[in-house]
Amino acid sequence: MSDYRRNLTIIVTAVMLVVSTAVYGLRLLARRMLKKPLRIDDYCMGVGVFMSYVIAVCNFVAAANGLGEHEDTLSAKQRTNVLIATFILEKVWSFALMFVKSSIILFYLHIFRGPRFSVACYVLLAFTVCWMLAAFLGNTFQCTPVRYFYDKSIVGSCMNPRPFFQAIGSISVVEDVAILCLPMPILWQLQIEPRKKAILIFIFSLGGFVCVASIMRLITFNEIRDDDLTYTNVDSGLWTYIELAAGSICCSLALLRPLFGRLLNIGRGSQSHTYREHGRNTTPDLYAKAWPARTVNTAASVEPNNDAVQLGGFIRIKTDIRLDVEQSPVSI
Repeated sequence: MSDYRRNLTIIVTAVMLVVSTAVYGLRLLARRMLKKPLRIDDYCMGVGVFMSYVIAVCNFVAAANGLGEHEDTLSAKQRTNVLIATFILEKVWSFALMFVKSSIILFYLHIFRGPRFSVACYVLLAFTVCWMLAAFLGNTFQCTPVRYFYDKSIVGSCMNPRPFFQAIGSISVVEDVAILCLPMPILWQLQIEPRKKAILIFIFSLGGFVCVASIMRLITFNEIRDDDLTYTNVDSGLWTYIELAAGSICCSLALLRPLFGRLLNIGRGSQSHTYREHGRNTTPDLYAKAWPARTVNTAASVEPNNDAVQLGGFIRIKTDIRLDVEQSPVSI
């Protein structure tokens, strides 16, 4: 059983690492194909992916030193190595997750424009940074001195981490749900073909798996016992990495339209769409006061390198699903 859990950790971590790296690489390739410079959300995601390597290495080190086995069956060196790997993982995790979530929010800010929507994004962004600081400080100073977490040969003590981590985990779930739901009102009221709308909503709903992973991490955290960390921390550590990698994958998948345009081009043809809010024609800023009605022309020529709206990487709505038409690009 211990071998199975250890091998599962290694395999799942390796697969998620390879997939998240490949998808991020394709994201950069798509940018290159469009001859577009990298944006801040691309850089944030890159930092998140890089930090995921550190977490993956921590999982591998822990697995190689007896993760999945009862602590009393391990040598002192093995226990120390597992605890050091866990210590580093906990510190890097909060930063990595913050960068991934920030990348998604900044991506929203680039696509959707409007006073209230922008304010909502900036508030969520600031909240995510504050969450990261709280998680990092709590992780770092849960033991006094800090080194006592992994070196039990010195005199020290640790707080009961369960209430703190349950609170941090619960807040993270709320953040994930908020990020998932933020663009949905705008997408729901787009006056486009139902099939296209369904595809767009599906693309932006991929983050639902991240929410599931976050909830699973919170549930499995309750199984951890401080007196047998090497055996009880396997599932929680696994879902921690899955949550991070899934966030990176789901966000980057939405930007791969240039690579798979012929297969996933759902926006061809000539058509005009107006956006409505409470019975009035408006731009699709559902978070601001109704602005003068505008009609968005999706006919336009489809140029390979045009900054056309390839919303979610799959739908092409010319420069023109510009949420403040021509001034506020919904372009990727």
